[in-house]
Formats: sequence, C-alpha cells, structure tokens
Amino acid sequence: MNTSNAFGFSLFGLMMALLPFVAPGAFLPTGFDGTSTRALWLEVVGLSQVAIGAVWLGQVTVTKFADRLATFALPTLDRSPLATGDFRKQTV
Repeated sequence: MNTSNAFGFSLFGLMMALLPFVAPGAFLPTGFDGTSTRALWLEVVGLSQVAIGAVWLGQVTVTKFADRLATFALPTLDRSPLATGDFRKQTV
C-alpha cells in the first residue's frame, strides 16, 4: 500500500460507513429491534477500512518525522583560534 492507496482506502471506507445514514431507505430492517444487518455490516467494514488507512498514513507521517529528526544537525561553531600577533608593529 502507498499513500494514494491509503487515502483511497480511507475515503471508500468513509463512504461505506456513511451510506446507511445517507440512504436509510435502502436498508430494510431485518432484526427484531428494527436494525438492518446490511447497514451494520457496511458501518463495521467502512470504519475498519478508515482505521487501516489512517494507521498507514500515521505510520508514514511518523516515519518521515523520525527520519528528519534523526538527520537534523545543529549548526557548528567555528572553533579555530583567533589570529594572534602584535598589531602595534604594523608597517604602513
């Protein structure tokens, strides 16, 4: 899986999870309490796909941040000794 696939996976999962709320008439109640097995299945699978895509994107983000943090270098100071000498003996 790459980043584009993870975004697509999450988006498709979000659409699956929201479909029973957007079109409730397409999911007839089949349970004794008035719930729909199809709607429940789409919600569970959709949220699972969103979670998988989000974990992948989080892993990629954390990995890139860790790489940048590991290769970060502070600027170094110039520790060469200063020029010494008697400046009073300068000839013009």
